Amino acid sequence: MDFTNKRVLVTGGSRGIGFAVVKAFLDAGAYVAVNGKTMQSVGAAIEKLGGGERLVAAPADIGTVPGCESAVKTAIDDFDGLDILVNSAGILRDKSFLKMDMKDFETVLGVHLLGTVYMTKAAFAIMSEKGYGRIVNTTSAAGLYGNFG
Repeated sequence: MDFTNKRVLVTGGSRGIGFAVVKAFLDAGAYVAVNGKTMQSVGAAIEKLGGGERLVAAPADIGTVPGCESAVKTAIDDFDGLDILVNSAGILRDKSFLKMDMKDFETVLGVHLLGTVYMTKAAFAIMSEKGYGRIVNTTSAAGLYGNFG
């Protein structure tokens, strides 16, 4: 795959599936903005990847509209545009339904569902203006088949 000079934003890029996606895009020549909720988690991921000019931190809470707009703005400001968005962020609260409080449930929905919508809306506006862009939504097996709780 050749993504030379493509500008990519990966949510949940500091761990798991998202981290693997970030690494694959870097290996394919892309510029990558790494999103995670905290600067600490994003910084650790960037350090693991060796840093460099093709990598930028875009920490933000994607369960909020301002967080998503901030992550997209970081990618655009640092790379002068955005070509690809990969929605890969996800969290778990492994509790049975009876033991899970509604705050935990809302937090999971905020990242998985609303975070994907908010991030897509923020990126789509930019991509639409320039007439080009790709948006990829991912999930784990837990997203497809469920998990404990």
